[in-house]
Formats: sequence, structure tokens, C-alpha cells
Amino acid sequence: MKTIIVTGASSGVGQAAVTQFSRQGFNVFGLARHATQQPQLPNVHMIDVDLTDAEQVKSAVAQILTLTDHIDVLANIAGTAVNGAIEQVPITEAKQTFDVNVFGTLTLIQQTLPTMRRQGHGRIITVSSMVNQVVQPFFGWYAATKAALDVLSDDLRAEVQQFGIQVSVLQPGGIETPMASQSDAFLKYGTHAYARLAAKVHQAMTTTATKNLTPEQVATLIYQVATTRKPQYYYPVGYGARAAVIANRLLPKRLLTKIALGGFKSSKAVKGGAANVLNQ
Repeated sequence: MKTIIVTGASSGVGQAAVTQFSRQGFNVFGLARHATQQPQLPNVHMIDVDLTDAEQVKSAVAQILTLTDHIDVLANIAGTAVNGAIEQVPITEAKQTFDVNVFGTLTLIQQTLPTMRRQGHGRIITVSSMVNQVVQPFFGWYAATKAALDVLSDDLRAEVQQFGIQVSVLQPGGIETPMASQSDAFLKYGTHAYARLAAKVHQAMTTTATKNLTPEQVATLIYQVATTRKPQYYYPVGYGARAAVIANRLLPKRLLTKIALGGFKSSKAVKGGAANVLNQ
């Protein structure tokens, strides 16, 4: 029986992934701050973990290795966001976002890699976002954490391929999750001089919300990446995701900025632009 570790297992995509892999007969270890409060599923072991606490992460992996001698897949799904004008978001909250999205993810990767190296195989799947592929006002701090995950995944892939370990990154567009339902939270840090633009960004996001992916759709893709023979390095998926990746590669930042702001001025949805934000 193959073993997978899933972070963010108590809600959204993480919860859907736990259900998906359980149905497919995987031995699933779900990690989240309140993981043990979730309903019991076959072959699922839920462990309460705060990813920002390195000792808790280390203890959780040690606990997992008392129940299994192998780790086939690590699915890094957990994430948080603080949105708003870069000037107004408190640095303490920005650091917390980096602690969860980047350092928490990398701490778990560091703890699982020794087992994957010893067994000579493994897959690390990280849910990033298309948000770092486009210019999106008020999402800079969140996008920066996802950009960091992309870069670190690229370097990690080059380092661990020699051990038979594969690294893939998902770059979804908007997802229907509890975090997405609070998408107007950035208005807290989009006040005074930024209030008009913040209101237009919120309106544009509301317009495109019906095009969001479901957590189940993303979980299905994660399963496909985990089980395909030769996984891709990157998987842009969802409304506008592929267009955003291509535009980021081909268009100058000046034009991308103009396109984004032009869309907000007209209060229309921007395909692949700031109106279509990932919140996983």
C-alpha cells in the first residue's frame, strides 16, 4: 500500500485530497492544526501539526515512520494569505504567511527527504498558484510566498532527481475554499489612498468567482500527478492559468501592469489577471 502525507488536511483542497487518496486505497497521513477533529476515513491517520513549529513537524514525521517504513508521496497543500497594499500589511502578518507557506513547507520536505532517499523513490507535489505569474495588486505578499515555492521546487528537483525523487508544482487559478470565501479581507489593508483600487479588485474577483475550480477538481489532479509514470514539472490549471503563465513569459512587466490596471479601471474581469486569484 502506497503512503502519502497531505498537509492542510482539515479543509479545502487538503481535505478533498485526503478523501480522494483514501478512496484509491492509499495509506494517508493528514496533517493540520485541527486534523484530529475531522471524520474518520478508511486508511487515514490524522495528526495535529502546526507547520510553523519545527519540533511538531519533526515529531509528526517520526510518528508516521512508526506506522510505515516508506513515504511515497508528499502533497504540500497547506497555505494561508494576508492580502492588501504592500505598504499597509503589517510585517508581522507577512512573516506569518511566509512561515506557513514557505518555511513550514520546506521544514516538512526536509524531514521526509531522508526516507525518500533511502528507499530510492518519492514524489513531492506542491500546490503553488498562478497568482505569481501575473501582476495582481494587493496580493503581493501571498504571491511572493508562491514564487518562492516555485524557485525552491526547481532547485530541489535538480538536487534530488539523482535519488529517484520527482518534484512537481501545481499552479491553479481560483479555487472554492474557505480562504477564497474571505477574499474581501484584503480591504482591511486597502484603505485610504488605496481604497478605490481595492474596491475595484474586490469587484473583479467577485465577477470571476463562478469560474473557480472546486477542491475536488484540484484533488483529482494531485492524484493524477502522484500516480502518473512521468509527472510534469509544472501544472497550470483552471480559468486563465495557462494564459497567465504564457503572458508572464512573453510580455514585459510594463505591459502586464497596464493590462491589470486597465481591467480594474473598467471593472471587468481580467482573464488570467488579478481578478482570478488562487486561494487554496
